Amino acid sequence: MSRHPLFAVPLSHGAGDCAIAAIAALTGVDYPRVVATVARRYPRWNPSDGLDVRKIQAVAKALGVPVSWRRRFDPVHTDGLIVVPLHVAVLEAGQVKETDGTLTAHPVETWLAEHAPGGEVGVLVPVLRPARRGRTPRRRRRASRAHSK
Repeated sequence: MSRHPLFAVPLSHGAGDCAIAAIAALTGVDYPRVVATVARRYPRWNPSDGLDVRKIQAVAKALGVPVSWRRRFDPVHTDGLIVVPLHVAVLEAGQVKETDGTLTAHPVETWLAEHAPGGEVGVLVPVLRPARRGRTPRRRRRASRAHSK
């Protein structure tokens, strides 16, 4: 992933925070700052409850990396956050990187067979937008001939 590299996956700090560690890996923001962003956006958030897809999207966007949800994706060529029921991990180049401190990356097919046997899986991919180079001038409307009389 050349334009938006996934950084080293930080360790999760407890149950229910796999999404926090995965967001930190995706955005390149340190773990405490992600937690602070979540707490600021969702004051009633309980860390043991985890984050749902919409909250992950909102937090990633607040940290400067908007993500879009996809149910259909190529697991080998898609990079982002892979989401299964009750768990989020980092997907990069066909490998799933866990946030639990394991040093190995798991092949996505093996990981999916273990974590999502029912097939309930999706991925949050970074939305890469071209850089804007200043404002483009608006086109002026031409007055219609009927109004110009």
